[in-house]
Amino acid sequence: MSPDAWPPVPPPKTPFLSTLEILLIAGIVIGVAVLIGLFTIPVAASFSGQLEVPAGIGTIANYTFPTGSYVSGNWWTTSQTEADFFIWDTVYGHPSLVHFSSYAYYGSFSFTVGYNPYQFAASSLPFGPNVTVDFAGNYSAPLL
Repeated sequence: MSPDAWPPVPPPKTPFLSTLEILLIAGIVIGVAVLIGLFTIPVAASFSGQLEVPAGIGTIANYTFPTGSYVSGNWWTTSQTEADFFIWDTVYGHPSLVHFSSYAYYGSFSFTVGYNPYQFAASSLPFGPNVTVDFAGNYSAPLL
């Protein structure tokens, strides 16, 4: 059979989607996946502070955490003197006690954030020596 007798070759089919359209759809899918991850995957962050407490007086430090995050940590006195350690949040402007340790050298705390800011506070014994209280912890929350 001669080549002239062969049936004609059909032209190549055009793809359903062009390369540009495929890249655009892939970019949108990846972008949506990244945003979902930023809104849902918790990321850990740390915080720390120090309270210098004169004898018989309290000292306060304010911290703000992302709402809904889980906060945990430890506190300790560095001056070998007992101290009270408090954490409270401000529910509609009124303090709500989250954690309290009475006259101890160290302790731990954990809570889920409701209302900000949180106040970390320490007080020493009346007529006792000055106290230094250190605290450190972690919290986890989505980035956005």
